[in-house]
Amino acid sequence: MQLKWDQIDFKNQLAHLKETKNGRPRSVPLVDEVIAELKRLHEVKNFHKQVIFASKTTFGEIDIKKSWQEALKRAELTNLRFHDMRHSFATLAARQGASNLELAAVMGHRTLQMLQRYTHLEADLVRKYSEGITKNLNIGAMNEQPA
Repeated sequence: MQLKWDQIDFKNQLAHLKETKNGRPRSVPLVDEVIAELKRLHEVKNFHKQVIFASKTTFGEIDIKKSWQEALKRAELTNLRFHDMRHSFATLAARQGASNLELAAVMGHRTLQMLQRYTHLEADLVRKYSEGITKNLNIGAMNEQPA
């Protein structure tokens, strides 16, 4: 919520985060859709406010709770926290084949223990291997049946 306009690199499509939860600065790539929306916001920004998500009435930051609740209502979603999106990203990236090292890097985690809190693949992995083993057992059983 403290992201400022001078931290956005439109040319290279990056947001340069000076402060993160783990204490290390990092750059985050921005997809085309995010860049387009940031450009739209940049065109109508208040030049007296350097914070991208500035309050309309003060120079401070905004609280996104009201906007988030409205977005959930419009999408007909319940029981979804903004932070859940990080968990979803990590899980979906892992399903696409991202390694633990890659995931830790893109999530900005210093340890693999922290990464494990964000990826939720246990049930999927158990299902995958259980189905594979069951299939192999069934094939083996079919091969042993008398003709």
